[in-house]
Amino acid sequence: MIDDGHYDEDAEQAAIMAALQTAGPDDWHAFAAGFNWGEPLGPLCWIVQQPDCDRATAHLIFWAGEPTGYEWQDEEEPLGADPYAVAPLLRFINDRFHGRGFPRAELGYDCLADHGIDMPEYFATCEEGRRRDIAELEASLSAPGLHPLLKELRFSGRGSERQAPVDPFAPLSPQLAAFTDSEDDGPAPDPFAAIRPQLPADPEPEQPEADPFAAIRPQLPAAPEPDQPEVEPPLAVIPAAPAEPPPPEVSFARGPAEEKASARVRDLRRQSDDAPDAAPAASAGGWLRRLLGR
Repeated sequence: MIDDGHYDEDAEQAAIMAALQTAGPDDWHAFAAGFNWGEPLGPLCWIVQQPDCDRATAHLIFWAGEPTGYEWQDEEEPLGADPYAVAPLLRFINDRFHGRGFPRAELGYDCLADHGIDMPEYFATCEEGRRRDIAELEASLSAPGLHPLLKELRFSGRGSERQAPVDPFAPLSPQLAAFTDSEDDGPAPDPFAAIRPQLPADPEPEQPEADPFAAIRPQLPAAPEPDQPEVEPPLAVIPAAPAEPPPPEVSFARGPAEEKASARVRDLRRQSDDAPDAAPAASAGGWLRRLLGR
């Protein structure tokens, strides 16, 4: 329920319960077939407790609650104590089938319709999955176990043919019309409507500053053209300097005269080495005279 722009779950649940109480078993079945299991389970708990609840409706709710994979038979929490607890709802349905049962049996049931399967290639897969779930429950539940009617894949009755998913609120629409928020509701209410006359008026938007020269602007000289940026002259291309010739190579080769002088020096040095007993002065002087005299 939408009240002053805020969602009120308690008020919505009260409206749904009031609408269910004025509806009948066929409407309850349609409501359960399209129920969103993320919502509080109070409406489903109320339906399965009604004397006129059809067995097909109880069968549909039981399997829609996905009873495999967890322990629910020994659940001690009372039905409806927790609006989101599925285990007490499953235990209540199975216990009622074993007890007073669901005498009303006017509606039909088909597990394929329960799963929304309408393509023949998936019929066998869906039925095999339900049989596996039944076998798992039979192996895990203690006595009295799963009731035989809850093991049926289908039973005949009105509306047992496979149909498209239904709107769970369609049967209750007239009673819920006052609590729905349609697109025609208009904008959200103004939270300040009651005191709006006493509130100060919104300030006027700021106006741009007036031009003090507007009256004489036509007589004013035109604004000078903006200075153009100076254009730098292109850089002159400086030719590369010619490459200098490499320096001449210095040759250290000896000429004929140098080779001859070197040979004489070696010859005189050898003669000096052959006369070790000569006096140093005489030897040096003779060596110079012979060298210069040649």
